[in-house]
Amino acid sequence: MKTTVYTIRAITNMQPGSGEATQGVVDNFVQRDPATDYPVIFGSSVKGAIRAFMDGNQCQGINQIFGDNDKQGSYRFFSAQLIALPLRSNKKPYYLAVSPGIAKQILEIFDALCFKPDDKLREELECLKNLNDFNNPLVKQNINNLVIEDFEQFDVLQNCDLTEFKKLLHADNNNIVVLPDDKFNEIVSNENLPVIARNHLENGQSKNLWYEQVIPRFSVFIMPLMYPENDRYFTSFDSKLTSNIVQIGGNATVGYGYTKFKKIPVKQNNESQSDNC
Repeated sequence: MKTTVYTIRAITNMQPGSGEATQGVVDNFVQRDPATDYPVIFGSSVKGAIRAFMDGNQCQGINQIFGDNDKQGSYRFFSAQLIALPLRSNKKPYYLAVSPGIAKQILEIFDALCFKPDDKLREELECLKNLNDFNNPLVKQNINNLVIEDFEQFDVLQNCDLTEFKKLLHADNNNIVVLPDDKFNEIVSNENLPVIARNHLENGQSKNLWYEQVIPRFSVFIMPLMYPENDRYFTSFDSKLTSNIVQIGGNATVGYGYTKFKKIPVKQNNESQSDNC
């Protein structure tokens, strides 16, 4: 099997619902990773969304890729893990928040699946992973009176270049804020993700008001995919996936869940990715 890794950028708010609710305000929470408790898009949701998209775009080899009632598909769709979350700011519309733990998670995914990214990207991720013993969020350019969400004190990120990493996030160096892991855990918790009210009207009257948690637009996920070596469908599959908008999760008719996939480049002269590290 060969491995490729995509980033998924939310163009609109997303609602990959978990089906869970509480006795309190929120009626529908987003999916969460059992290990980290970070927002996640389960592999089954990713696979289902991509299949629906490919079905609508006359992709060849649908049953071979995804499977049917008689056999499993040949592709392996992994859960999409959150790697960046937008935070509002008084100086820019938003900053993308990451953490050392996020960099560690990305590297662990690469290594577990024998995926070899560009050397420069790996170097930047290693640098971020090894940041420790810092209390204030880190930005590449400190601006007077800067406020990012509830953070008001910042230090300058001096030793880590982000040239390649920013490409994964669809951002620039000055739009990234590195949080300590405990602070990142707080901003992605149930208490801090946005909650949006939804209303069903009948003849202009409200009949059903409910509240659902969402993953805000501009959030970024990372999603590995494995497929058979010499697979004759992958080139077309990859082209369709990365050149179009794919809808994931619920509420498509009200503009939720529209995303953009982007393939992470592999190390030069290492196009053949296999399960033998």
